[in-house]
Amino acid sequence: MSILKMHSVPVGTMLENETTFLCVFDEDNNFIADYDFCTGLRLIQEEQTLVIYINENDLVPGSWVLFVTTVDENYVKTKSKVKGTKEGLPRTRIHTSQNPWDGCGAGEKVSLAERDSRITVCASCPLLNAIDMVCSVSGKSVTDATTRKEQFCPEDKWGNKEQVLNDIAEFALANNMVQFPQGFTIDTSDQIAFEEELASYLEGLQ
Repeated sequence: MSILKMHSVPVGTMLENETTFLCVFDEDNNFIADYDFCTGLRLIQEEQTLVIYINENDLVPGSWVLFVTTVDENYVKTKSKVKGTKEGLPRTRIHTSQNPWDGCGAGEKVSLAERDSRITVCASCPLLNAIDMVCSVSGKSVTDATTRKEQFCPEDKWGNKEQVLNDIAEFALANNMVQFPQGFTIDTSDQIAFEEELASYLEGLQ
């Protein structure tokens, strides 16, 4: 089986799994398919480099973009892109499992059918920043968020927002965690008063 080597980084480089993924687009720049480390992308070490690759048979024809996020020792993230093209007749991607994200990464995942429905909505949404496949409202990578059961579209196009927020509230209550209401903001005058009071208190300690 032949492989397509897409990108390499030095050994020891940390890759952020959630935002390292591959997307394929047709000639009209419409989204066709995506791959992550759960569903097709792989790593292999060659001397002092880590190579991100994919089995060519798994990759559908089209123009592809590999989005890579690395994290340095100071947790500073660097994003980069690698582009390429695979020739061939258009075809639909075939998954070998109906739950390809199960057991891969943290959190409970949705089924393949639910995920396909979600990503299709995001791919055609005018609020999608297609340059980075990021929702311009939530700021999240849609390729990752659409796989997670606890996520929802901020425009209520998929997911169960009410149920997710209720689950978060119940978890916070059960674990004695402080939870601010959605959209909660601190009044500017209250913040200023707090800072002045804190400064006065600290001066008294000197």
